[in-house]
Amino acid sequence: MANSPATIAALERAIYLLDRGHAGPEPVRRFRAAIEVVADLSPDALAELVSTGQAQRDGIDGDAAEVIAAALNDVPCTYLARLERDTRIADAAGRDLADHLVSDGGVRTTWSDGGASVAEMAAAAETRGHHHLMLAEPAHQLSTSQLQSQLAEIDITNMGLAPFQVLSGSEIDLGQDFATFPYQLLASLDIVTACADVTTWNQAESGDRDLTGSLVDAIASPHVDIISIRTCRGIDGSGRPEAPSSLPFDGEKVFAAMNRFDKALEIRVQPPPLDIRRAASGSPNRSEPEPAAPDSVDGQVLSLALAWGTKFAIHSGAGAPAQLEWQMLGCDLAAAHGIDGDRVINCWGLDQLLGWAQNHPS
Repeated sequence: MANSPATIAALERAIYLLDRGHAGPEPVRRFRAAIEVVADLSPDALAELVSTGQAQRDGIDGDAAEVIAAALNDVPCTYLARLERDTRIADAAGRDLADHLVSDGGVRTTWSDGGASVAEMAAAAETRGHHHLMLAEPAHQLSTSQLQSQLAEIDITNMGLAPFQVLSGSEIDLGQDFATFPYQLLASLDIVTACADVTTWNQAESGDRDLTGSLVDAIASPHVDIISIRTCRGIDGSGRPEAPSSLPFDGEKVFAAMNRFDKALEIRVQPPPLDIRRAASGSPNRSEPEPAAPDSVDGQVLSLALAWGTKFAIHSGAGAPAQLEWQMLGCDLAAAHGIDGDRVINCWGLDQLLGWAQNHPS
């Protein structure tokens, strides 16, 4: 029999795969609860708990019990094998581009709705061969004092990880954050993303918002570096309902401003959420997201960006270490649209990145 550390490692692998598969917080919570139980038991006591069917009474659900039993008996685990299969991020057209990336971004931590600390996300990014990591905590989820506390934590983390660097940042929603975000705090952040999310998009569709004006105002701000335009489907290929066929903003005006003020367009690709029930049944769970069709809203946005010479930021938007793997999907989408590394800010060294962010044209 394996020892308890091997059992815990198997449970941690399940958590990693559930995070990679976008399975949501509840399955992860159940496996974390199982780890707490396992940590207090000897291998013999744990084996007895599982073999007598008492595991669920002690806070271990059926999937976790299967993982534990397989680890204790040193045999392959069917549940883990299915998760490995159904959450795999396959290499495709973007492999060459991905090999040139030195950073990821759009990353969230436990300061907002992420599931890992600043240090844990940084360590995972460094393991992937990156040199720096751009955070983007949703602005409406942190108070001013919380964001200031996070800046202090980032400084401490960077001292311990040098030369790797975590860059502070926030994601500001054009619909609710941009006009009220403290200007001085905005200026203190390394990288700022302004986001036109689905709600803002829908308001523009119904005529309740001038999305062109909102986007141009954000682009013109000297402290905004990246623009994220998310349609109902999203450049993120997340499987939401298809967006309408026309843009609810003046694309030429918006990307002329992107060109003038030298800002980057975010490509953030995330897989559709893992269906745990299908994974448990053994049937294939999903296919990889497809590139945006040229006549789709996403295709139009990317075509405009290419035509105007816009820079790009390819971000995972990860909230857990496993989700850093999602960046490969963005690379695949970029490669499918002919975007090369010369236009991707994630290929830049730290000095070039910060120099660009601090010196946008006025």
